[in-house]
Amino acid sequence: MLRAALYGFFALAPLLVGCAAGLSRPRASIDETESFDACERPISLDEIARRASEGDVVLVGEMHRHPLGLAVSAALFEKITVRRQRAALSLEFLERDTQAAVDDYLAGRIERPVFLERSRLRGNDPEPGHLAMIDTAKRLGLRVVASNAPRAYAKKARVEGYAALRALPEAEQALFVVPEVLPSGRYMEEFARMMGGETHAPPPAEGNAAKGEHGHGHHHGEHHHGEGSPSPHEDRATSFFRAQALWDATMADSIAREVVPGQGPVVHVVGRFHVEHRGGLVQLLRRERPEAKVFTVALVESRDDVTPGLADAAIVVGPAPTEGR
Repeated sequence: MLRAALYGFFALAPLLVGCAAGLSRPRASIDETESFDACERPISLDEIARRASEGDVVLVGEMHRHPLGLAVSAALFEKITVRRQRAALSLEFLERDTQAAVDDYLAGRIERPVFLERSRLRGNDPEPGHLAMIDTAKRLGLRVVASNAPRAYAKKARVEGYAALRALPEAEQALFVVPEVLPSGRYMEEFARMMGGETHAPPPAEGNAAKGEHGHGHHHGEHHHGEGSPSPHEDRATSFFRAQALWDATMADSIAREVVPGQGPVVHVVGRFHVEHRGGLVQLLRRERPEAKVFTVALVESRDDVTPGLADAAIVVGPAPTEGR
């Protein structure tokens, strides 16, 4: 079975992530889902919400275009807000340059059709689960963060390298974060495998600028990064991984800026590949805010997908509908 796990690469490359073909059966409702903790012991969705609400950040790794999975994500966010009324919502699918549209919608200054047009939310064909989460936040007066870098900058990172991004005007640089260090380990290896090549990190910079008081820089001009420029012999995996890492770094920075210890978690919804097995987003967020309590949730198709080290909690939602793949 196949699942789409990398947001945005539908525009940049036809990536689909292969999963182990486990004994997966369709699930018709939230009541039919199964949940497990990090030790693979059965656990309820309410208990996941309780544990998640005790942290500073909750990373929900979803399967895109999976109706039940998205409904589960929306239900989990709702349950967290019942426990922690000052939670915030962050979405991979909202890009930083649309924050004003998000704020206008939450404040009631614009109606949903205008919001969808201005936010470019899933090409104006948004997931009902995402809209349900946004509307929950709107009803409760909670912050919603447009957390990701616009696709144009990810493409520029892939084609021209990070140096080209650092040469852009300051106003544009506010829309993305170039990673100081690329994600590594299993995340990089799996990405390379999916792309059919190998990834190579750019050389490190000769020094790092001082971080902000919470462990992350608050201005893009403060950072010094590896060059990350393409070479004539660069393979496809390396160039696309630059774009992937740009997204991870930007989302990590957006989340880190919202964290206020003790005031409720920032719930970030993102494709599960970014999260599972200490994915790139987890790595870069922990680098930005090492003191933050991060709780990870992975939505999966089959019980066989629940493996050691996958996440702090896993929710089996069954296979995605064929037309959604």
